Amino acid sequence: MIPYIVVDDDGNILRSCCCAVADLKKQGGPGEYIITDMGEVDDVAQKVIWDAYDDAGNLINPRLEQRTAEDIASRQPPPVDPLDRGAGISNRQWQALQGRVAKLEAR
Repeated sequence: MIPYIVVDDDGNILRSCCCAVADLKKQGGPGEYIITDMGEVDDVAQKVIWDAYDDAGNLINPRLEQRTAEDIASRQPPPVDPLDRGAGISNRQWQALQGRVAKLEAR
C-alpha cells in the first residue's frame, strides 16, 4: 500500500488515502493530480503548490503550503440559520402530523 493525495488545478487537496501501487493511476480524474510521499496533510489548513508541469503533465516539485486565515475562512460553508433547518422527523411522524392537521381543519 502506498499513501497518496489527490489535488486539483488550484492546489486544493481533494482526498488522501492509501492504495496498491497497481491502482494508483486510477485514483485521479480529469484535472486531478496524484502525489505520493507528502506525509501527513491537512486539507483545510494546507494546499499544494508546484513549480511547473513536466512533458507528461505531472507536477514538478510539489510541496505543501499553509493557507492564510482569510483563505481558510473563505472556504468555509456559510452558517445555517437554525430556523431554516429541517425538523429531522421520520416519514411516519410526518404522516401522523399531516393526519392531525387534516382532523383539525375538518372541525
